[in-house]
Amino acid sequence: MKTICALYFCVCLLVSASAAFGQTFPISPAFMPETDKRLPGIENKALSLLEATVDESQSFNLPENRIYVLFSAADLLWARDEKRARQLFARAANEFTNEFVAVSGKSADGAADESEVIQNFSVLQAIRNKFLDLVASHDAELAIEFVRQTRPPILNRALNLPPNSAQYRYFYPLLQTEIALEKSFAKLMLRQNPRRALEIARENLRRGASSNDLSLINELKTTDIEAASQFAGEVLQKIAASDFSDEDNYEVRDVAAAFLTEFSTANAIITNSSDKPKQIQLNGAVLRRLAEKYADYFSGNVVQPDHYYEIQNVLPLLEKILPERAAAIRQKYAKLYPAKEKLEQLIKNAAPETMVAEAQNFPAQMRPQIYNSAANKAAQETNYEEARRLLSALPDKQNRERALLKLDQQTFKTDLDQGKYDEAEQIIQQQTESTPKIAFLVQIARHFYDKGQHDNALRYISQTYSMINPKPENIRELTDLIEVLSVSPEISPEKTFDLVESFIPKFNEILAANALPGNNQQCNCTFRRGEFVLSTINNGFYVNGGRTEGVYVGLYDLRLMFLARMDLERGMNLTARIDRRDVRLAARLLMLHGILFGGKTAVFLP
Repeated sequence: MKTICALYFCVCLLVSASAAFGQTFPISPAFMPETDKRLPGIENKALSLLEATVDESQSFNLPENRIYVLFSAADLLWARDEKRARQLFARAANEFTNEFVAVSGKSADGAADESEVIQNFSVLQAIRNKFLDLVASHDAELAIEFVRQTRPPILNRALNLPPNSAQYRYFYPLLQTEIALEKSFAKLMLRQNPRRALEIARENLRRGASSNDLSLINELKTTDIEAASQFAGEVLQKIAASDFSDEDNYEVRDVAAAFLTEFSTANAIITNSSDKPKQIQLNGAVLRRLAEKYADYFSGNVVQPDHYYEIQNVLPLLEKILPERAAAIRQKYAKLYPAKEKLEQLIKNAAPETMVAEAQNFPAQMRPQIYNSAANKAAQETNYEEARRLLSALPDKQNRERALLKLDQQTFKTDLDQGKYDEAEQIIQQQTESTPKIAFLVQIARHFYDKGQHDNALRYISQTYSMINPKPENIRELTDLIEVLSVSPEISPEKTFDLVESFIPKFNEILAANALPGNNQQCNCTFRRGEFVLSTINNGFYVNGGRTEGVYVGLYDLRLMFLARMDLERGMNLTARIDRRDVRLAARLLMLHGILFGGKTAVFLP
């Protein structure tokens, strides 16, 4: 039990963050040529490769890798063979259930090292949330079924305990994640099964209100305003009855502020009337009681530094609902950070030249913000040359260079939006460093490609090819290459194939350097038991920058899903040159994503 408690304490932040993973990459149809016009039968070949990939993956050492391939394949198959996709999702859910039981058993009988148990649980929980998000994108009701089926046994027990019990409070962050999952999926169910969605929402409301409840209310009011008003009243009562006295329980204050913001008089009718509503109806007395409770907290508590931004967000609400109390609270918290109050007023009201002149009177850590704001305001209010003159006079070299680059970026974007291409060209030509120049060339190339002007796009992206090294020898060269690859496949696939093929040997070196069990403090990916955890490898393999800051290279940076649509056979030959079998298989999945998802938005990518 001690190990499991330590485990959940260690992984709670990881799991909470990964619950919202749902990594989404918009894929413009313009970037994805119609497959069947290029090569008849390519989709059938991709489906065969997908089934072969599922079979091959079952020999992986890590259960989370086997699971990952199962649910990734199910995602790709759903639109073509829903029955098969459901089978693969169910297999993945069963493996999760078995693994959580097995790991819990090893912890209980001491059969495994404590650190290994912790890592097993943390990885399983993180990938489980990705799996559930993916299932929900196809069938929210099935996702809720899997939430409950795959929930680790210890969390199942804790969820059934009173919220004020010691064990419930110990696991509180993880339990909140479990509740949030069900609530978010209930919202997705509203249009298909509103009655069941509300049942699930009410089941979880007894454990506490959250922002997911507010989201569900807004969704529900578009189809059933009476049901939305009723549920909003229940949520309001729950929030108003919450305990605001716990200093660390910021979630309840956040939900209260969000409720007051969302359902102010602009969005709801505050009334005790029983007439049929046309908008959300709320009990005005209860809403005011909630506002008073919030005001009591900030009036009575000792001023804390982390209250500053929280109170800044809620003060406009209190000024509307409780104007008689808001002034005293504002005065109390204005004393907390007088420099921040002064900074906000300077940025809001001062001219750019005044901001630059006054920056020296602020702490050093605040000056970059002032200079960046001055650059933005100067770009909007004065001509470009005058703004550069102003910022060029900054005394500190680092701040000066950053502010000038910020000005160039802001002006460049505006020039492109307004079709001032000569002015944009001048900004490109005046860059003395290759990295910002490449970034501007990539930006203008994408701009023209999005407008359907392929020749112009090719003209600009072609300028970058002579400026980059496809076999990068340092961090700057690697960063420049990745920048070019971010747009090159859509404009010049042939050249991009050449670049990626040249980069593969270096990529293999990066993989080898990261394939170390103790390397996870730097690598965003996870490596254990001789394999990379596939669900983590697109987070980035670490490349040490020596004296400079390192960077991360993800599998997605190779743009394989785009290249596969151009030439699947060449893409397969390219991935065959990746040394590591685990990464090679993940690269194949990424390419199959490009073929089988086509121009759709990818809800989840390897």
